[in-house]
Amino acid sequence: MEDRMKCILTSRRALLGAIAMAAVAMTVPGASPAQDKPTIKLGFIGPISGGNAQQGLGARNGFLLAIEQMNASGDYPYVVEGVVHDDASDPQTGVGAAMSLVNDPGVVAAIGHWNSPVALATMPVFNRAQMPFIVWGAISPKITEQNLPEVTRVTPTLLTENEPLADWAVNGLGVKKVAIVSDTSDYGTGNARAFTGYFTGYGGEIVSTDLLPVGTTDFRVVLSAIQASGAEAIYFGGVITEAGILRRQQIEVGFDAPMIGISGFYDPEFINIAGAAAEGAMVSYPAAQSNPKLEQLYADYAARGFAEPTSPYTKYAYDAVGILMAAIREVGIEDKVALAQLGDEPLILPTGPHGLRSRLDAAFSQARVAPRIAMEIDSLALLMDAVDMGLGSTIQPWAAVGRYPDAAQRFALAEITDGPAYRPAALCSLSDDELSPAALAARVVLGDCVRELVQSGRWIGAHLTAP
Repeated sequence: MEDRMKCILTSRRALLGAIAMAAVAMTVPGASPAQDKPTIKLGFIGPISGGNAQQGLGARNGFLLAIEQMNASGDYPYVVEGVVHDDASDPQTGVGAAMSLVNDPGVVAAIGHWNSPVALATMPVFNRAQMPFIVWGAISPKITEQNLPEVTRVTPTLLTENEPLADWAVNGLGVKKVAIVSDTSDYGTGNARAFTGYFTGYGGEIVSTDLLPVGTTDFRVVLSAIQASGAEAIYFGGVITEAGILRRQQIEVGFDAPMIGISGFYDPEFINIAGAAAEGAMVSYPAAQSNPKLEQLYADYAARGFAEPTSPYTKYAYDAVGILMAAIREVGIEDKVALAQLGDEPLILPTGPHGLRSRLDAAFSQARVAPRIAMEIDSLALLMDAVDMGLGSTIQPWAAVGRYPDAAQRFALAEITDGPAYRPAALCSLSDDELSPAALAARVVLGDCVRELVQSGRWIGAHLTAP
């Protein structure tokens, strides 16, 4: 296994100039023909399997269509490849997908997620790796309330969706008493909280609130209690599958009252699940006003012949790619640097006898660069303190960064692209016949653990040199 020098670290203030110069060099006018352009990758994560797949598939297709059109235009200094990952609406699966993207050296930015819990789970991954990330679907306000520099969104938040729905429920639909049913995810609890605040603010009354686990399939007991409460409507704050089941069972128990909600179940699959009971359910969602560009997008989508229809989020994923590529065209790729670009950068490195230093000296020699050594410090803690004070930059494996939970805010990080800038790590043991059964089992488990961590991307910067 090899542990590559994933980053150059410096005070965030100090490296901006070096990064900016590298970006300018990569965006010099007079681009070469498309076949000679460097290739970069953009990542996509979303639910392309499971009950929410239609939302993710439509967004994925918008993502791919945008990339195809940009490559065909010849207006960009890179050839772009799309890398698609399925999060299956599951936070753990989403984190694995995010780790795979940030550990792919060709991926420079990504877009992702329809589900807020998944987006909230992956944000630290993109923040730690300093990879630009645009949320195309998830609407929890917490996603952008943290003000992470790498994370932004193209969709409104659930606050923006719930307020007009609450206003309409009181003043348009004319209901004064509503029962809330939602799930226990951050998205579900956020919706319940937001709708309660807005609905009561407009003069309505919440007669009951039931928060149930994601995946609940039997709502009958809750529905019987709601029917007896005098509720005039049900507000559902979850997503597609549970919404369809809830609505179907609501009618089955004889409670023929309106069911309302926001974009979480604005999907044809809701109608498929609810069947005839879907009649009388009303959903609000942020509809884009028709304009020539949107009409052209839908025409291009149809002409492309995707197997899946558009979803409400096709346009958001398409625009997210456009935003990323406009930024890349303007400033280049900021998080990668070659040793040849560091000749004038003051470096703080370990002393000569240190194993890391010998590796870096060899890498600089192969790159024919004489590094500018500002200080030599063997203590990693003291070395990193010097970097944090703005006294210079350093080159370290990811472990030096991972010890700082706020590394992305404290330092500017860039991957070293030179092949020799790595150090090998080996897992050694006695031969099989010299090990006890317990020791042999422990070695197998440890080896499997290392492989899983590297292959899943959770061991940042590590690459297997042998299976």
